Amino acid sequence: LSPSLNTDEQYISLSQDGWNLQWGNNFGGSGQTGTGRLTSYYKSQCPLHFFKDKPSSTFQTVRYYIDCGDDEERLYAGNGELHSLLRDKNIKHEYRVRNGAHTDSYWRESMKEALPFIERSFKGENYPQETLKKFTEELHATNKNIKVGNSNIELWLPDDYNSELTYKVLYYSKGEGNVDLTTKKVAVALDSLMQIKRMIIAGFNVKEMILNGTNFSAITDAVEKTVHTESNADFRLGLTYGSEANYLYNQSTGNAPAINFFFAEDADIINLSAENRAKIYYLDITDEGSNYNSIFTLFNGLRGAEAPVQYRVRNGLDSEQSAQTGIYSMSYYIGEQLIKK
Repeated sequence: LSPSLNTDEQYISLSQDGWNLQWGNNFGGSGQTGTGRLTSYYKSQCPLHFFKDKPSSTFQTVRYYIDCGDDEERLYAGNGELHSLLRDKNIKHEYRVRNGAHTDSYWRESMKEALPFIERSFKGENYPQETLKKFTEELHATNKNIKVGNSNIELWLPDDYNSELTYKVLYYSKGEGNVDLTTKKVAVALDSLMQIKRMIIAGFNVKEMILNGTNFSAITDAVEKTVHTESNADFRLGLTYGSEANYLYNQSTGNAPAINFFFAEDADIINLSAENRAKIYYLDITDEGSNYNSIFTLFNGLRGAEAPVQYRVRNGLDSEQSAQTGIYSMSYYIGEQLIKK
């Protein structure tokens, strides 16, 4: 729970007093600067080094459970790097990131999984995958398709849509992933939210948009001519899944962002901007999800830039039902940005 694990870069960048008073004495590098702080003793004891340097088979008989809050002051970085390293080397482990920091309340909440994990480990049993929310196909929304050039936009409007009221629009960028997460499946996951808040979902195949050279502004123009919303970033939310996630992420960056609220489910975002302008970034993935490296890299960069970010890593595989569960878990934060009916 919240392992005290810093990255090499964090140790190197510590002030001299901060280094000497604690870590220098621990690692035998008191008075050292730069890479001189990374002593041979440190490397022999640091998981970020010994997991990397030794064969994966060395660790197959040990069971690992790691839980570290997304609001940790420093430890989020080292633990995130450790998870990525273990995934890269195919070393089995459980990894969780929940909302919280270095507190007793966070660790008490961890016991709900940590103790069953220990119990099953003593019994020689595998730890089960997460219990997923069951979604029905019942949907209190109506579908309407519109065209932007040769590209299709799939709209889902709540059944009680009133053209005299103003709605916010959730733009869903559907990328390629392990599952075919259609716009309808996203609407199903957020159906209960659409019943109490004024929200319309506008989904599109991002690969199609890129191939057709369709700019995001063309998408918003078409949607805003079709439904009653406002043409500004406060009335636009973005949700992305799978590949080509930079298409939508880039709309939250720069001097004049097109969207002010950005949500990502197991998304592949490869180019981090230095100008992250969204009022909230919410990143969700399972500990066995596909895009673990890119999601963590984005979170790490957003934390370093002091951008408003929520990060969750849940138990489970990259499946359709799991992706829907992750999107459903975003409901509170999405709902906070919407207008009540």
